[in-house]
Order: sequence, then structure tokens, then C-alpha cells
Amino acid sequence: MPWWLLGPSVVCRRRSLAAQRHPLGYRHIVTDALPDSVAAAYANAPSPQRETMLEMRARILAILPQASEAMKYGMPTFLHDGVAVIGLLANARHVGVYPYSGSVIAGLPEIAARYGTTKGAIHLPTDAPMPKTLLRALIRARIAAIPEARTAPARARHAPARARLTPVRATWEELGVPGAPARRALAEAGIDTRRRLATWRRSDVAALHGVGPKALAALDALLSEAGLAWQR
Repeated sequence: MPWWLLGPSVVCRRRSLAAQRHPLGYRHIVTDALPDSVAAAYANAPSPQRETMLEMRARILAILPQASEAMKYGMPTFLHDGVAVIGLLANARHVGVYPYSGSVIAGLPEIAARYGTTKGAIHLPTDAPMPKTLLRALIRARIAAIPEARTAPARARHAPARARLTPVRATWEELGVPGAPARRALAEAGIDTRRRLATWRRSDVAALHGVGPKALAALDALLSEAGLAWQR
């Protein structure tokens, strides 16, 4: 059995062979609470991205020890009170860190100064995790933004009937949007509900890398179902 899937509550106090091969020689804490789908995502990631993701996992759990873990938009994600806070994804040339909010990244210039970023993602080197101080600042900023997002349903009650929308906690996958690349593109752009989708023009969403005709057709249907429309 691979060392990163061992449980329960295995603490690697000595470097495993895998850690010794990694240039930074990380140690990792892996628990039996890790869902199978999340464990598989780590196991299937290439090296050294896998070791960097696991070290990031250990650091995130040290900052958020009560966080739960799940797969969202095709990547391991950490949730605080049921809300996605940060996701990790192995890419060919970097490890992506997704705080599920473009505004969070924009509000932390020290991160943009150090790493390549897009509107919703931070690109780490494949073999170097984010320093704990920056990671803590990122997580705190994301959690601070959650109360504002949760007030949106209350504001919606005072909106015109056509604009009302029952709060949606389902992921795009659960809502039937096909293709992990399309769902990741939506998450990276900070589009996590139909109401936010309705603030975008269809052509701009179509231009997101990974969003194809099938995903667009599903998004059209979801907006129509909710009584919403694309921004014009």
C-alpha cells in the first residue's frame, strides 16, 4: 500500500523512501478520515507535484484542523463549515492553489508578487509549497469573505421576482455541467452559483479555457431554469 494512503492517523516521523527521493524531503500526516476519492487524487498526481500537494495538505490542516475534505471541480478541496476554502490541483508545470474566490487573490499583492496567478488560481512550483505565513494569510482572507457570500440569499429576497434564486450549495457537477475542465474553469473564475454566472456575458464564459459547447448548453439551461439570463 502506498505510504500516503496509510491509516489510521499515521504520522511519518521518519522520512519515507518517497520523501527521501523528494528534493525537499517532506514529512506528511495522513489520516484514515481521508475520502477514497481524495486519496486517489493524491495517489494519481505525478511526482514531485504529489509530495508538494501532500505537504500543502499538512500545512492547511495545521491552520484549519477542523476542515473537512472532499473532491470539488475535480480537485481535493478543504471545506470550512461546509464551504469550500481552498483546492489543490497538480498541473504539468505547477501546482494550482484555488481559493474559490478571485477577490481573495486580488487582495493579497504579496502572493501575486511571488507567484504566477490567474483570476482564481495561484501557480506554485511543482516542488515548493507555499510558505506557512502566506498560506495562513490566504486562508484567513478566504474565510473572512465567506460571511459576505452567505448574505447574498438574504439580499436576493428583496430583489425582483425574476432575479430570485433559491440558494444553491450544489456544485456544478451536481447540477449537471459536463466536463471537469469546464467546472474547474468556472471555479477559477469565481463563478460558483447561477447568480454569479448571470453577471457574466455568455461570450466571456465561452472564452474560458475548458468551457465547450456542451458545458455552455448546460449553463444556458440552468440559467433559464432559475429565471436568470446572461449579462448583456
